[in-house]
Amino acid sequence: MAEVARETPIDAADLPAYAGRLFDGFQARPQVLRLATWYELEHGPSVDIPGPVARNNQHKAAAIAKAQAAPLRSGGRPAAGVARQLHVVNHVRARA
Repeated sequence: MAEVARETPIDAADLPAYAGRLFDGFQARPQVLRLATWYELEHGPSVDIPGPVARNNQHKAAAIAKAQAAPLRSGGRPAAGVARQLHVVNHVRARA
């Protein structure tokens, strides 16, 4: 997971391109996706994400919040929610 995150820096000005790069990272490392899927099966979708993943997402949420303030993107949704949604969408897309 950390390797995909390191190789996929967030670009809050272009979230669709970031989501595509994140998807490609998960496709290149299917074992990461399998582990994330297994974690979700064991703990359910309502459990908090693991600490290392949450810490990694903090800077992403901060980048999105900065973009919302800039205004590089519309500020309709909380930045942390957008960051988590990008992660979830890629998780689901990569399983399909």
